[in-house]
Amino acid sequence: MYAGARYLSCRLLRSIQYQADSNTDDQDPMKRKMLLALPGIALIAGGAFYWQRSHRQQASTTALALYGNVDIRQVQPAFNGSARIDRMLVSEGEAVRRGQLLATLDSIRLEQNVALLEAQVAAQQQVVARLQRGNRPEGIRKARASGARQGQLLRSARPGERPHRPGWRRQDEAHATGCRLAACR
Repeated sequence: MYAGARYLSCRLLRSIQYQADSNTDDQDPMKRKMLLALPGIALIAGGAFYWQRSHRQQASTTALALYGNVDIRQVQPAFNGSARIDRMLVSEGEAVRRGQLLATLDSIRLEQNVALLEAQVAAQQQVVARLQRGNRPEGIRKARASGARQGQLLRSARPGERPHRPGWRRQDEAHATGCRLAACR
């Protein structure tokens, strides 16, 4: 908008200068002053128009101001979970802002839950540490000896037979006796 007014004033000034150069002798000094002042007047008028137009646009974008009372009878604060209110930071009828802290909750139960969970974490960390360290050396030796004995029993058995163990011999004898008894009947 401003560039358009400037363009018109420059164009008007050029035409005036052209006329002034061509007819300098036949114009009186009053007309000449008027012709020289005309571009300045046009420039001032264009600036005033631009200023008025820009302020009108700013006024239309401002917020709407309303006056009166908004009656709110009940407030529903958003708490995560159920707990007792420890203290109220605002009183009834007091103006509040969005995001302002209105009350604090009693946090004793929450602190107890945190302590319990921290104890459980510490206990699990001890279990992990014990598993990483391994069992006692005696337990490790006993497990290795038991594994070696089972391996020997497995190697001493013939294919298709069970490995020889002291308790199995009695079972085999009982089974054989049961078979003979069944054959006699």
